[in-house]
Amino acid sequence: MSNSDMSAVEVTKENIDKLVADLRMFATGSYLQPEEREFWEPLFDEAVADQVGEVLREAAAGIDQAAELAVDKREEAATQAVENCLQRVAAIEHEHGGSIFDEELDEILVIINSATKAVGLDLPAVKAESYFEME
Repeated sequence: MSNSDMSAVEVTKENIDKLVADLRMFATGSYLQPEEREFWEPLFDEAVADQVGEVLREAAAGIDQAAELAVDKREEAATQAVENCLQRVAAIEHEHGGSIFDEELDEILVIINSATKAVGLDLPAVKAESYFEME
């Protein structure tokens, strides 16, 4: 592990919790005033927030597991955890017609990068365009 002695799960917990809370807020419209909700319709189900959180937590755990492997296996295993995470998040986004992520995609990438750095892995930068249709 890195010098911080914190796992990827520990380092990412707060940011994942915040992202899940933000997604839940957008899904429920809780940020709106009552009069603003009259014609408001949710873009995605509230359960999506928990799905995304679960995927990110599993990725962080996978990155921690990768860090425990033999040196020559770590990067490959961590890369696989990251790729699986982004594929699953992209599938969730696709299931909902591309209506979930905007700035949140940047937050997801920050979470993933902080997880890999927490365990001392320096993976190549993840390109969101590889997983999401970017405008």
